[in-house]
Amino acid sequence: MPHCSESQASPSESVEENANLVIRLLIRRPECLGPALRGEGEGLLRAIMDANKMSERIAAQRLGAEAEGAVPIDHPMPAGDDDEDYIDTGAAILAFYCTLVDLMGRCAPEANVIAQGKNDSLRARAILRSLVPLEDLQGVLSLRFTLSNTAAEEGRSDIPPGLIPAHKQSIVLFLERVYGMDDKELFFSLLEHAFLLDLRAATSLDKSDGSESEMGLALNRYIGNSILPALIKHSNFYSEADQHAPLLDATLHTVYRLSKCKILTKGQREGVSDFLVALTREMQPAALLPLLRKLTIDVSKLSEYTTVALRRCGKYYGTSSNTPGTASEEEKRLTMMLFTNIFDSLAKMEYDPELFSKALPCLSAIGCALPPDYSLTHGHEEELYNTSSCSEGPYKPMPIDTTE
Repeated sequence: MPHCSESQASPSESVEENANLVIRLLIRRPECLGPALRGEGEGLLRAIMDANKMSERIAAQRLGAEAEGAVPIDHPMPAGDDDEDYIDTGAAILAFYCTLVDLMGRCAPEANVIAQGKNDSLRARAILRSLVPLEDLQGVLSLRFTLSNTAAEEGRSDIPPGLIPAHKQSIVLFLERVYGMDDKELFFSLLEHAFLLDLRAATSLDKSDGSESEMGLALNRYIGNSILPALIKHSNFYSEADQHAPLLDATLHTVYRLSKCKILTKGQREGVSDFLVALTREMQPAALLPLLRKLTIDVSKLSEYTTVALRRCGKYYGTSSNTPGTASEEEKRLTMMLFTNIFDSLAKMEYDPELFSKALPCLSAIGCALPPDYSLTHGHEEELYNTSSCSEGPYKPMPIDTTE
């Protein structure tokens, strides 16, 4: 940014004064946005897409994988694998714009200050909105990451060239602080076209052997720091969203699958759990039967990767699409299976204080929800003991024998 020395502030200056100084500099020197400035250039989305494409072409040329017939990009190559002076210009442009957007987002007035209607705060927000349109933010968040399945196997980092999760994290910060997600249609549009795609990408990078993926770790940080907090904050949108039922169902099962990823940190796993509880609390019980079927299988073998399921049992029978306070026969059957599988799984384990502290409230909630005289029928007991964790890992078809 030109004249960046003007932005140096003494320790005694407040955060608000520093933010106002940055915004004043942006007003005086908007050309620091370069091609990302609407009017002067094609906007932030086009600038990020072009930088991403440049970085991918540079990486492809380095690996000798440039598409046949493509014009080689005029960019210096590193002297060797350990060339510390080498700079990927495309990645540098991406980092610059996303860092600048992050800075502008942090300079935005707080929501409580905006609510007071102060002219300076309203003007600052209007200026920031004029610099980066909402459509560009949506477009950047909708861009897909380039995932590599071979890099880790070859001993290379699987972090892709160009766009990475940290870049999107800056965009979400700006979006939340400058525009907000209080519009219901905007929220569901972001969920469908941006957040859900990144959640699915994170689940695809989890490995059954528990080995770490650098891109998987980066995606989980982005999801834990930006996506899940936003989805939890606006959980009130889930209660009356019949037209978005398929989207919510896909999100529910994707995040539940994410909860079993082995490379999640404890804090990230708690964030996933908080979101699942927030979402299922708002959804109708009838819409949760597929998840309940999965839970009955997963809790058959409790571990640190399946404890998220234990938090799912509260308030399940609070409402119903038919008569308030009642449950269907299938709900009762599945819940009884859930109770029995949790109980049997705990009985086979050595005492684990943390695990038992999650399981016992769950058993208590289920016990209070079921009628005192309810029990499984003979046929359902057989189904109970034949459950297995076949949903773990990649799908393996098991065709039936038709030779007889």
